[in-house]
Amino acid sequence: MKIKDLFKQMEKANEFAKMIGEEEFVLYASLNGYSGKECHTFKEFQKWLKVEEWATYFIEKLLEVEIELQGKNSAMVYFDTYNPYFGLDKGNSIEVAIYKRY
Repeated sequence: MKIKDLFKQMEKANEFAKMIGEEEFVLYASLNGYSGKECHTFKEFQKWLKVEEWATYFIEKLLEVEIELQGKNSAMVYFDTYNPYFGLDKGNSIEVAIYKRY
């Protein structure tokens, strides 16, 4: 599933968690192993991506990549994209982990 769909599922789970008084889930994302961020919503994730100026050239590709959670709560996905400064940029990655905020 795409990261947007993953966030939609998490946001729905958080609505239910609020109703029953449970802690909400957060998604921790890291780009190429750098600059991690806890995000509660897809909007917050998009805003963070735009702040990371060095990554702006691959945001579009990142939003299209398929993410499959490995194990129970995490994934690492590699993707290639075109960097206007260096040509084909191989081995970009996004690492995600979903957990409850206690």
